[in-house]
Amino acid sequence: MPMKRGLFVTFEGIDACGKSTQIRLLEESLRKEGLQFKLIREPGGTQLGEDVRHILKHVNYQPPMSPIAELLLFNASRAQLVENVIAPALESGEIVLSDRFYDSTRAYQAYGRELDHKMVNQIIDVAVRNTRPDITLLFNISLEESRKRRTFRSDADSTKKAVAQIDRFDEETDIYLGKVREGYLDIARQEPHRVKIIDAERKVGEIFEEVYLLVKRAYENR
Repeated sequence: MPMKRGLFVTFEGIDACGKSTQIRLLEESLRKEGLQFKLIREPGGTQLGEDVRHILKHVNYQPPMSPIAELLLFNASRAQLVENVIAPALESGEIVLSDRFYDSTRAYQAYGRELDHKMVNQIIDVAVRNTRPDITLLFNISLEESRKRRTFRSDADSTKKAVAQIDRFDEETDIYLGKVREGYLDIARQEPHRVKIIDAERKVGEIFEEVYLLVKRAYENR
């Protein structure tokens, strides 16, 4: 009997939506249950991907990086990650937990940067081929809540910030972030079978109960 394919779970949302906390909690649960899984992030996950991540997040070119260049760099990293990590793990039956995937590109570059949606999707198709998420968890918070959390996080890390590299995306305006948020919600409306909207303004434990049940159900039905 052929080995059953693994499960590909992606975590999405605007800045400070709490997805990293939920990924960590799910990672702990899967480890306790003895399930084989891989935890990855985008961009990153390979040497090429980590190099691209540094360029995308921390290098301020003059003149600034163009939206098209940004789009292509994200997908170059993604193509390497799919080929080297994601596809082999799924073929071997593992669960793959990804902190962001192509929905981030659709939300941030197509909706946020206002690039042509058809072009963005075509480039994504080249990068990922047939490797698609089985379930995507979209952690939905308001812009006001995102701003409050980012401010709190910035204040808490003020000492570290003095020596840390600036993240280009942390400096984007609320207008841009609002477009990204609406983009995510539009994607969820288009693909409700895959993208599950989670109210991320609740208590961490309540959110995780929903996350765990959704992933468990997807894993059992894969």
